[in-house]
Amino acid sequence: MMFKTLRLAVIFLLLFISITSSAHGKTVITVVAIEASINSWNEFKSNSKVSPEKIQHIIGAGSSKRFIADMVILTQAFEKAGYDFEIEFVIAPNEIRAVRMLVSGDAVMVGSDLFLNDYPESVFISEAIIKEGELFKGAFGLASNKALMSAKSIKDLQQLTAVSLPNWKTDWSTLTKLQVKDLVPVNTYRAMMHVIAYRNVDFGLIEITGLTNPANTWVHKGVSLSIVPDIKLKMPGSRHFAVSKTHPLGSQVFKALEEGLLILRKENKIQTLMEDVGVHNKKTYGWKILN
Repeated sequence: MMFKTLRLAVIFLLLFISITSSAHGKTVITVVAIEASINSWNEFKSNSKVSPEKIQHIIGAGSSKRFIADMVILTQAFEKAGYDFEIEFVIAPNEIRAVRMLVSGDAVMVGSDLFLNDYPESVFISEAIIKEGELFKGAFGLASNKALMSAKSIKDLQQLTAVSLPNWKTDWSTLTKLQVKDLVPVNTYRAMMHVIAYRNVDFGLIEITGLTNPANTWVHKGVSLSIVPDIKLKMPGSRHFAVSKTHPLGSQVFKALEEGLLILRKENKIQTLMEDVGVHNKKTYGWKILN
């Protein structure tokens, strides 16, 4: 009973913060995200010569470039729709917990786009940020893994082992349909990198947005992996933002988001930013699509 009372008090406090206007007249909205992504966004803003509303292109931005692109899109969508929101972040340990916070009303929205099938029906779903057929992933592993690095077909990948998070429904389904030799489940992205780095598993799938250097490598917390050259996998489904239906500001924020995204889409701004961060990666346009 005491725990329940405490939880209700915490929720009330979060809701109070969310609907409180700041001293300079902006309405504060709570956006949930992973701590590392929040830190990258704050660093990006501090190093930028212009405000997020005025950014035309994203250059650099490191490993969190996708999150930064999403936050630029969010900020500009609200501005285009004529809403003066100030974002206050709430930290979640992972995307699953972030979505649960929307359902419970502990946050107004998630700060990054997710696959449509990652969301429950109990949240508002935005128009597609990445449309069906626009997102590709590559097979990543150790450069010393010759069998992996020489793979040119689905048959080649089927002779190898793969790793993913079962909660990443689209990735898990894609690897299952490939019928790889063995599909190993892990609970975290870091664990996925770890089992590949120590040769427990041959490869995993990672967005090709990480290709920013001539060596075609992806580095995460000291683990350096390489992409299998000249092949890629099309990821089914579209990606969207989501807004809480239970939060007091949910309907207002969702209305502003949809209005702003429509304007940005017409201005080709979403497409431009996704090209900047490598979702539409010109470097891999000619690569063979295996599925």
